[in-house]
Amino acid sequence: MSKQQQSVWDKETTGFADDFDAVIANSYFGTNTMYADGNVLLLNFELKSPDTEVGDQQAWFSCGNGWSTPDNKIAVHEKGHDAFNQSTMVRGLVRRALQLPGVAEVLIARDSEKGPLNAEVWIGLKFHWKIESVGYGGRLEDRQHLFPTAFLGVEPIGPYAGKKAGPAPAAEAPMTKAAGKTDIKPSVAVLRAKLVVLAKQCENYDEFATKAVEVEGVAEVDQLIEEITDTEGGIWAKHGKK
Repeated sequence: MSKQQQSVWDKETTGFADDFDAVIANSYFGTNTMYADGNVLLLNFELKSPDTEVGDQQAWFSCGNGWSTPDNKIAVHEKGHDAFNQSTMVRGLVRRALQLPGVAEVLIARDSEKGPLNAEVWIGLKFHWKIESVGYGGRLEDRQHLFPTAFLGVEPIGPYAGKKAGPAPAAEAPMTKAAGKTDIKPSVAVLRAKLVVLAKQCENYDEFATKAVEVEGVAEVDQLIEEITDTEGGIWAKHGKK
């Protein structure tokens, strides 16, 4: 088999467009049945690119356990937490965005109280987007995800258009609500139950993390990976040996 023939079979994709400019045309909290059976709150971006070959794109960032939303605009934690866990994708988004010159000033001016818990602060921000690797450490495999890599300014759209600060005005809530959702499909629930049992059997976190990703099916579920790596509120913190 020639190298050219083999390269056709070696190709793979994350499912996201890569290396393009786009504005965040809409931003809201909600669930997606394609992620963790729709049981985990996500920050959802609707992206619009001037590149006709890219067109409209979607990106979502998981918020972690215990989060819901009453209106798709504000995220609320069941235990009253006022910040997302450091291991979540949404926190990775915030970290990357704040490192880009000019972004912090815009976001803080828009909402200095709720901060990242307010989905609408992102609307109108334009970025260059690229797929980057997210490392979890140890034997956990890196994940590929779409993130902003350069700030290109602000377009006058959304509830903050023409405003320098202040909360967003009331607007009609878009798409799916996650508040009050309690049903959990067996697939993820069964895997989580196995991890709980494993946590009780392991002597330390390193042993648990190593064995957890070897449980069949776990490595394919991003939410479970986050629950494994979350040492403050994840599976090990709740069920591991103290």
